[in-house]
Amino acid sequence: MKEHRIEQRSFLTFYLEVFDNQSDLPMGQLYDLTIEGIMIIGDDPIFQSIEYELRIELKDEIDGKNHIILLAESARCTEDKNIAKYRTGYKFTQIDKKDIKVIDYLITQFGYQIE
Repeated sequence: MKEHRIEQRSFLTFYLEVFDNQSDLPMGQLYDLTIEGIMIIGDDPIFQSIEYELRIELKDEIDGKNHIILLAESARCTEDKNIAKYRTGYKFTQIDKKDIKVIDYLITQFGYQIE
């Protein structure tokens, strides 16, 4: 399958907790991110093509924010049998310009890429 991603994935040096902002239920931990989307590692499988309002809790305040909220559509979900979890990729459908700045800060300050 051909890769459609334009931005290269960045992995953070720490995990951030991600919640469904509507239900306040945990979705899992942020695994990687780009300006276009994120991957979350969670306990439960997620159906494709569902839009979620995700809340990413930040470890420290960034640009006056303790969390960011964004709309994202689930693109794919695969089981990782090595860790008994599910990896779900989300594509951002709506994101505030201030939250893009926070994501960019996370990537530049705490991100690394695997070649």
